Amino acid sequence: MNTLLQWIVITLLLAFAGGLVFYNLIPMAFTNRELRRDIGLLRKYLVHRWNVLTRYTMELGGYVHDTAMSQWISPNMCSYVTGTWTDAVGAVTGTVVKEKAAADNTGVIYIPISAALFQNSNALKGSYIKSIDMYYAVTTAALDAAGAIANIDRFVLPVNGAAFPALVAHTFTYDTGNDTAAESDDLDEHTMTLTLATPFWLDNDDLLQVRLTIDAAATSVVRFHGARVNFTFRA
Repeated sequence: MNTLLQWIVITLLLAFAGGLVFYNLIPMAFTNRELRRDIGLLRKYLVHRWNVLTRYTMELGGYVHDTAMSQWISPNMCSYVTGTWTDAVGAVTGTVVKEKAAADNTGVIYIPISAALFQNSNALKGSYIKSIDMYYAVTTAALDAAGAIANIDRFVLPVNGAAFPALVAHTFTYDTGNDTAAESDDLDEHTMTLTLATPFWLDNDDLLQVRLTIDAAATSVVRFHGARVNFTFRA
């Protein structure tokens, strides 16, 4: 039932109860003990219903605790440093990627995890980060020996006049298909999953990102499809 309809219903109930009380019940209430008791029970019920409907004024809502939430981060939401990165059509029709041109250098993708999530200043509410999946392809030639390396960085946003703080590194484990350089650098489609060792609730002043460092060989072409963050949502 929406809020407007709730207000209409409670108003009609109060009007109906008020009519009964004033025109029929009050004269008898002084002589009938059971009627006095029934009037008291009706009053308690109406007060309770009123309190339920108005406890959050017009913002009354339900409770959500969903442990299987995910949000997609597109390649154009990310930042790219070192190398030539351009929008390109993916290998599959209808897909768009950010493509790094062939060059023997180390490119870095900054993936803004906070941008995809709900943050909350109240404890144990908002988004509880559990894992992050990143999708990229290495084409033409394998990466150099260092492969692709990820870091999960968290910053606490500063107050006015304060310097931007140093990052807090969060520990995690890689999926078994990308947990060595020999696996993350090979000529293939990659889904690299980072599972946090200690999941946490994202506070309203947290800035969370993943840095994906890619050590490209002279002829390596890298296509980044995007990332997915997996979390529990509570509100």
